[in-house]
Amino acid sequence: MSFTMRVRGDSSGLILSEFLCAQHGRFDALVSREAESSPCPACNAASPWTPSAPLSRVRIAEVTRGKFEKPEHPGHLDTRALADGMPLNEWKAKRDAIRKERLRKHVKERLG
Repeated sequence: MSFTMRVRGDSSGLILSEFLCAQHGRFDALVSREAESSPCPACNAASPWTPSAPLSRVRIAEVTRGKFEKPEHPGHLDTRALADGMPLNEWKAKRDAIRKERLRKHVKERLG
């Protein structure tokens, strides 16, 4: 099996990269794609390449409420009432009643 490497675009062209000088901080320079360092324009010292700062603000977390999707199986525990403000002890009592009814139906089916 053989592999073919295809380079799209001008691989010998210059790109704008960001470098970090120990004395003067970050600066941009036009360099070849393979360049790992560039001389600082202020002091001519070799400065290593550094990843660019993000252009936009990054949110730590974002939560949105999606639409309700019907569960795949019938025994799914629905917690939407809790999200809407139902007290936990009230929700647990409702859950227990559903479980008891389900168990009663199951026993009735088995015993006839």
